[in-house]
Amino acid sequence: MKIWYHFFNRNKVLQGVFLLLFLGGGIYWLLTDFVVSEPEWSPFSLLFFPVAQTSSLFFKILTITVLCATLILWQLFFKKNNFLESTSYYPSVFYLLILLLSGVYAKSLVSLFFLFILLLILFINVDYRLPVIKGSVFLSGILIGILSFFNILAVLLLFFLISSLITHRYGKAKDILVTFFGFLLPVIYFLSYYFLTDQFGKIVEACSHLSFFGFARSLTTLTAFQLTKLILLILTLIYFLIWLRLQYASKLIILRRRLNSIDAMTIVLLCMFLLSNSNYMELQLYMALPFTVYFTLATQEQRRWVFHDILIITTFLLLWL
Repeated sequence: MKIWYHFFNRNKVLQGVFLLLFLGGGIYWLLTDFVVSEPEWSPFSLLFFPVAQTSSLFFKILTITVLCATLILWQLFFKKNNFLESTSYYPSVFYLLILLLSGVYAKSLVSLFFLFILLLILFINVDYRLPVIKGSVFLSGILIGILSFFNILAVLLLFFLISSLITHRYGKAKDILVTFFGFLLPVIYFLSYYFLTDQFGKIVEACSHLSFFGFARSLTTLTAFQLTKLILLILTLIYFLIWLRLQYASKLIILRRRLNSIDAMTIVLLCMFLLSNSNYMELQLYMALPFTVYFTLATQEQRRWVFHDILIITTFLLLWL
């Protein structure tokens, strides 16, 4: 449907209006309806929870800061990788819309920080520069180590990192070892800190709350509508993954490699969701990053059908329902 392409894609003022509208709505929501919920699976969540209760204003400001930093990183990500023909606010608009439609996750500092670190890891590893490749994988290992304290299944992101290295043909054993060393560094640091300060019991308590395969256990309790919604969201994601690979088959090899890295991240995130203790609603949290990337890339394809625009709009309606 070229009406969308010619009118909305090239109308930066209209995109900016939507961006400010969604950002303003999100900030207003955070300031007026911020709720510090009981943590369930994250060791850091359990440690931050008492602080959040006593300093709600600080957490509101920090949450807004993380949100704004993520939007800036989205724009830099697409600019760095030349995915867009011209400057576009589509990435930020789609990301904000997904967060707003996802309800409680738009108000969670842990969730927003989780998404920010995920995007930062993707930003660093979707394309490598030879002179700084070891620094990139080392920093990524550190970020994954930090993220594993928020979600233990973030360890699976090491597979994404290794896959990305192989995709770009830099998968040397030395680089992989550097990645694991970076991962172990924050893990050893935090465990040592809590052990030496006689607070290791907090980590043990946090780990005792961990459980897995919550999604599989909740399948029997889903209504017909919830199950249909879940299936449609996953099928939509898979469809755009395959369709975009076909669209990029004739493009520059460097762009195809970057898309391969994004696809690898999507598969790892889907595995994290299936293995986690999350209910079906939390699929929106894990899929916020892939949906943002795929929908933005899809809007840039002039050869797409009207079906793709309808599918994007339908997905947002499903997220809202």
